[in-house]
Amino acid sequence: MGLRLHKERRGAVKTEFDIGLPAQRVMTVPVSPQKVLSKLIQAGDEIRSY
Repeated sequence: MGLRLHKERRGAVKTEFDIGLPAQRVMTVPVSPQKVLSKLIQAGDEIRSY
């Protein structure tokens, strides 16, 4: 997953890139909006904890 990668290297550019890619992939897969939202919120919380 992008987030695991992003924990190892904490560059700001890397962060945007790693979160952007999985988010795009999630959008193309038929998933319930609630699951997508909770994933994005989770990702946001992880970034904020740095």
